[in-house]
Amino acid sequence: MRVNEGKLMEYEYGCLMLSFDINDKSWNNFTNKLLNIDDLYEPNEYGKEAEPHCTILYGLHHDKFNLLDVVPFLKKINEVKVYSNNIGAFKNTEFDVLKFDLFGDDLIKMNQAVTNNFEFTSDFPEYKPHATIAYLNPGLSDRYIRQLSKPYVLKAKNYIYSSPEGHKTYFRV
Repeated sequence: MRVNEGKLMEYEYGCLMLSFDINDKSWNNFTNKLLNIDDLYEPNEYGKEAEPHCTILYGLHHDKFNLLDVVPFLKKINEVKVYSNNIGAFKNTEFDVLKFDLFGDDLIKMNQAVTNNFEFTSDFPEYKPHATIAYLNPGLSDRYIRQLSKPYVLKAKNYIYSSPEGHKTYFRV
């Protein structure tokens, strides 16, 4: 936790995300079939992703960002096209992030529009759209990485802005 101007801050920056219309029951069934519970990194704190989403941009300077200003740069939810044809991973010494690699020009265009028009800080120079499936103990993601037999199409549900305090605002365009 951070303190900024007397406010308790969960994160240093704001985050703009796109959530997907995935039935909770089907998501739980998918993750339960795919994952061995013993492989999950701190299952009660991290573990399985509860709210599948794609980050459009983390690192937004909350003190210079107005949610209403970003709306013109986003696509209408029913026009957003996103799919995945594989499960991949980000690996580090603390944990592995199991993820769907996401494809779709809409995600790239929205990321570029936001990075070109709003102040942000990022340690990642290349945008790699993905939807986290779960956090695994380090070195265990290789057993889950695979090509999907057919592309998995994801339907956009909402945009989400998560403030540094951890407050989430859900909205549609």
